[in-house]
Amino acid sequence: MKKIRAHLAYSIATMGGLGKYSEGGPVAGALGFAGMWFLPQVAEIGSLNLTVAFFVVLLALSFVVQQALFDERVVWYGDVAVAPTIVLDWFIGSMIAVYQMPHTLLVYSVAFLLYMILSLFKPLGIRQARVLPGFWGILADDVAAGLLTHLVVSFIFS
Repeated sequence: MKKIRAHLAYSIATMGGLGKYSEGGPVAGALGFAGMWFLPQVAEIGSLNLTVAFFVVLLALSFVVQQALFDERVVWYGDVAVAPTIVLDWFIGSMIAVYQMPHTLLVYSVAFLLYMILSLFKPLGIRQARVLPGFWGILADDVAAGLLTHLVVSFIFS
């Protein structure tokens, strides 16, 4: 059962095989931005608090990434997991980047460009976040890029 759960989680974490392609991460990030664009409308339809909906989605996706690390396709170097086909972390980071941002095309465009630059080039210590043990290393660099994007874009548009 654990093996089946790991395979299913890995399939979700690679977003159905999207991670097999070199452009998979940026596409997953773009899908995260699109998800955040529509999350307020979905939360409103279901009479959900947007903050609660955001954190429920974030926790669920993080759990999927953690479970995916039990799949045999993940390579381990000590405590550090290397899984280049897992792209759900890009999706999570991009959601953080625009959480509670003004819902305008300009804000989302600036946030998207900045997040992509930070996620691809990993400056300012973001790259070092990858060495955290276990699933934290998979998520940490994209979460850090998302947080930094959020701070910079909030400053620009405040």
